[in-house]
Amino acid sequence: MTPRRHATQGHAVRVRRLPRNRRGLTLLELLLASAGAALVAAGSLAMLNVAQYGQDDTHDFRKLAAARKAAHARLSASLRECRQVLDAGPSHLVLWRSDLDGDGAPNLLELRRLDYDSVAQTITLYDPDPAATDVSYTPADDFETITDALLGGASMPGKTWVTDVDSFAATLDNATEADAAVVTLTLQITPGELADTIVVESALRTAEDAS
Repeated sequence: MTPRRHATQGHAVRVRRLPRNRRGLTLLELLLASAGAALVAAGSLAMLNVAQYGQDDTHDFRKLAAARKAAHARLSASLRECRQVLDAGPSHLVLWRSDLDGDGAPNLLELRRLDYDSVAQTITLYDPDPAATDVSYTPADDFETITDALLGGASMPGKTWVTDVDSFAATLDNATEADAAVVTLTLQITPGELADTIVVESALRTAEDAS
């Protein structure tokens, strides 16, 4: 094929046509290529999100397992160390740890209280300061009122025992608090995105064991 010539100001200009196999992309082909690239990008993003969710779930499971183990161990030990329930309410337990002086009656230095705060979502353990002035009580005293006046003070400082607690309940195996031998605590914790219910059942020490 002889190239066409056009005269432009006395000069011959050759115009070549591209062979059919060297022609450019059409608009439709460009659109299809762009759509394909978008699909690949979307698929890659979805895979990354799935991987991220998997990592988050694994992290939450581990966090929940650790929180469950710590809560169960702390609460179980707190109950096992005690000999008698002195008062039980919807959000608290007052316990007689042991008869340290052997007088057969609870004293300030022998008390313990577990307290649930629904606002802070914590369970706090209150034990008397060993340096506090001891006070003698009788088993018939109102230990909720007595400990209410002492909580968080110098005589009975508190330690946060369990966190992220959504609910708390304490049940006894006997309707008479002083005669209860087994205490069961039921609580729900949510340390992350996952929640779990923990049941802590512990037998109190007998008077012989506690002495």
